[in-house]
Amino acid sequence: MRCRELKKKCDNALPSCTRCSEFGAKCLYLTYEEYQQSLGETVVRLGRQLDEMQSYIDEMNAERQKYDSPSLWDGYESPETIEFYRFLLKTRQDYAKRREEVVLAEYDAPLKERAVQWHATLGAGGIMIETDIQTFGDLLDFELKMKKIAQSY
Repeated sequence: MRCRELKKKCDNALPSCTRCSEFGAKCLYLTYEEYQQSLGETVVRLGRQLDEMQSYIDEMNAERQKYDSPSLWDGYESPETIEFYRFLLKTRQDYAKRREEVVLAEYDAPLKERAVQWHATLGAGGIMIETDIQTFGDLLDFELKMKKIAQSY
């Protein structure tokens, strides 16, 4: 038993502290020197563990950067797929331009300021689309605008 583990003050009596004597337990009291040495060993052990973790993190980052490299991913996409991505991007840009013209022409000034913005990015894993839609109401408003646009064509 250790007084420290029980968070109790130890009287450091020898050969056994009062608390351990009362419970008939083996006293595991450490001298100040032993305690300092164990702290030092603990600090060294934790330092080694931190070094190992940092090394692992560095390896993972290096591994991830290999896969993030555009030159590596270039070989994974066929020319047809790359051409399709370009077509999608151009289509999105054309659609965004037409949509903006229709939305701005059909709605009053406050709604013009709320036109949904979106951005498509071509990446190694496909297409990522980001919007400024933040609430369910924005999404419903966007749906109504798109129906209006579809009817105008």
